[in-house]
Amino acid sequence: AGVNDAAVDGESRLAANPNCTTIVLCHALAPLVAACGLKAVWAASYQSVSGAGRDAAAGLLEETGRLLEEHDGDPAVPGNPETTGFNVLPAIGAMDDAGRCSEESKLINETRKIISIPALPVIAHTVRVPVTVGHGIAVTVELETEASMSGLQAAWRDAPDIRYMEAGLPTPAGAAQHDQVEVGRLRQEDNAGKIFSFFACGDNINIAAALNGWRIYQLLARAFN
Repeated sequence: AGVNDAAVDGESRLAANPNCTTIVLCHALAPLVAACGLKAVWAASYQSVSGAGRDAAAGLLEETGRLLEEHDGDPAVPGNPETTGFNVLPAIGAMDDAGRCSEESKLINETRKIISIPALPVIAHTVRVPVTVGHGIAVTVELETEASMSGLQAAWRDAPDIRYMEAGLPTPAGAAQHDQVEVGRLRQEDNAGKIFSFFACGDNINIAAALNGWRIYQLLARAFN
């Protein structure tokens, strides 16, 4: 919702609420697609444990407390490579034969579908981090047409679901305070004005799950009235 609303019409009988990471990424990409077109996307996610459910978030807090007790203030004590606390897990979900985890497959396939570029090259790496709420994504894009920093900033400023951060940085904790996707740290990576990098954050429970589901329902309701 807010990215491909026209996909819902009077013939719609089923609408999917996408993966929470995909929703954050697509909100950030949509203004760029409209302004300049898109040739390729590289995305590395930093996903909070609440993406795996309430129990996972509660488990992180319990695990962190236990690890603090075990370390007893000694930073040299090694952690458990399978725990989330004080660690990052560089794959989310089952691995396929190509070595791609299921969360990466979702990010690739759903992004292509939502922004209506079926053959878009999307290079994804999804990582679980010890954060309770909020997903962050480091993104690099190659645009179809040349753009300027100010042009991309203007495209994001005009997007109602984006909070472009000219001052300060997008963070999971910050994005959890409102219902927009935070975008910042924009920089140009080439001399042709077609490759740019930025960081995006969104509340995976709010805009990237519950609110998005409600907005899809509203679109369906309007389509049938």
